[in-house]
Amino acid sequence: MENTISITELVPYSPEELLGKEDYFLEKIKTFIDKVRKERTDLDNYRLNDVGFIPKEDAVLIKLYFKWDHNAKEQIPDKEKIIDIRQYLST
Repeated sequence: MENTISITELVPYSPEELLGKEDYFLEKIKTFIDKVRKERTDLDNYRLNDVGFIPKEDAVLIKLYFKWDHNAKEQIPDKEKIIDIRQYLST
C-alpha cells in the first residue's frame, strides 16, 4: 500500500483576484511547500508528488500530496517515540 499524506492551505484570494498575479501565486505555493517541509520533519522521507487547487468563492484551497520515497534513507525514529524498558524490568 502506498503511503500518501496530504496537507491543505487556504489562500485568501478569489481566483479572479489572482489573474495577472501568477508569479505571486506560485511564490505563495513555494513558500507553503518550504513551510511544510520545515515544520513537518515527519515528511523527510516523503517527496512532493502532486499539488491540487480547489477554487472557492473567496479563496483558493491548495493541497500538497506527499508520497513515501522508497529510495530515501530509512526513517530514524524520534527519540520521544523510544521507550526505555529498563525501568520496567525487575533487578
